[in-house]
Amino acid sequence: VVGRSIAAALRGDGPLLGPPVPIPPTTVPRDEEASVVQVEPGDDLVELLATIGPGSTVEFAAGTYDLDVAILVEVDMTFSGAGIDDTVISSSAEGVAVAFVGPGGFTVEDMTIEHTGDLDASVLLAIQGPLDLTRTELRGGSVSAESDGGGHGLVLAYDPIPGFPERTAEERAGAVTIRESQFVGNQAAGLLMTGDASPTISNSVVEGNGGCGICFTSTSGGTVEASTVTGNQIGVQITGDATPRVVDSAVENNTAVGISADGDATIDVTYTRFVANAYVGVQATGAVGLTVVQSTFAEHDVGVLIAGTSTGSITNNAFEIHEVGVQAGAEASVEVRGNTIRGSAAAGINFADDSTGVVADNELTDAPEVAIQVIGAGTPEISGNTISTEGNVGISTLDDATPSISDNEIRDRLVGVQ
Repeated sequence: VVGRSIAAALRGDGPLLGPPVPIPPTTVPRDEEASVVQVEPGDDLVELLATIGPGSTVEFAAGTYDLDVAILVEVDMTFSGAGIDDTVISSSAEGVAVAFVGPGGFTVEDMTIEHTGDLDASVLLAIQGPLDLTRTELRGGSVSAESDGGGHGLVLAYDPIPGFPERTAEERAGAVTIRESQFVGNQAAGLLMTGDASPTISNSVVEGNGGCGICFTSTSGGTVEASTVTGNQIGVQITGDATPRVVDSAVENNTAVGISADGDATIDVTYTRFVANAYVGVQATGAVGLTVVQSTFAEHDVGVLIAGTSTGSITNNAFEIHEVGVQAGAEASVEVRGNTIRGSAAAGINFADDSTGVVADNELTDAPEVAIQVIGAGTPEISGNTISTEGNVGISTLDDATPSISDNEIRDRLVGVQ
C-alpha cells in the first residue's frame, strides 16, 4: 500500500486507499533516544526503522539487502554503509525503494540504493527536509510505457504531495547536499527537483538516465559544480521559474541537448565544458534569462541556441567545430561578446527572425561559408569583431534584416560584407 500510494502521489493522482500507511502496524514503541545500530543482510529493516529513536545511525555491513517493500524513514536518521560498491540496498518495491518523510534530516553515505524489476518506482524520495548524500549511488529507477510518473533516481519533493504531512518552515530548514555521488541508469531522471528544492550537487556523476540527467522544475534552484553529466537524453533540463547554476562541470555526449531551459527559468553557466551533445550544447526557449560565461563548446549542430523572448549574455566562451556557433531566433535579445568561434561549417553567429542584441569583440576563424549572418528581420549591432582565414562571406545580411555594422576587421574572404 505504501509503495502504491507513493507512486500515485508522484503521478499526481492523490493518495491511494487513503493516506499512505507510514509503517506496518507494530506494538513496539519508538525509542526516545538516539542510538547506533548495526545491521547485516537478512535483518528486518522495516521493523528496525519503526522503533529506533530520532538522530540514530544505522550502520550497514557489506552485502546486499534484498527488499520487496518500501523503506520509510520518518525521523532524523543516518544510513552509513561499508562503501559505495560494498553495501547495496536492492529493492523491487512499487513506488519507491526508500522514502524519507521526516521530520528532521536524512543522511546517506557509502552505499548504493537500487531498484530492480519491472514495477514503476523511483529510488529515493525525500520530502521537504534536509538531505545529505555522500558517496552514494542511486540506480535502476523504473517506469513503464503506461505510467506518467516514477522512474527517477532521486526526487526532492518540495511541492506538497497528497496524503503526506506538510512541514513547517522550521521542519524544512537545512541544506540539501549531494557530494561524490552517482545517479546512473534510471529510466526517467537521474535527479528531479520540485517546488523550491535547492540542492548543492558537487563532484558527482549523472550518467545514462533515460530522460533528463538533472531536472529543475517549478521554483527550484541550487548549484551543480565540479560534476559530470553524460549519456542522458537531456543533460540538465530547467522549466518553470527554476534558477539553477552550473559551474566548473562537464556536460557531454547527451543524446539530445546538453542544457535545455524553458518557461521563465533563469540559468547561469560558468567554466563548464560542453562536448558532443547530439544537437545543441545549451538551448533557451520561452522567456528564459541565460548567462553563459567562460565555457567551452565543441562538436554540436549549434553551440548555443536562444529563441522565444529569451534574453542572453554569451561572453568570453570558446566555440569549436559546429554547424552554427551561436544562433538567436524568434524575438530573443542576446549579447554575444568576446568569444572565440572556430570551425563553424554554416555560420559562426546567426541572428534570425526578429532577434536583436549585440555582436561585439568576437574572433571568428575557419568559417568556410559565413562568419556572421543576419536573416529575417534581425537587428543586432555588429561591431569590433575580427573575421579571418579564407572563406566565402565575412558578414551577410538577407531578407529584411537591418543590422548596424561598424568597426569590424575582415580578412581573406571572397566577400567582406554582403
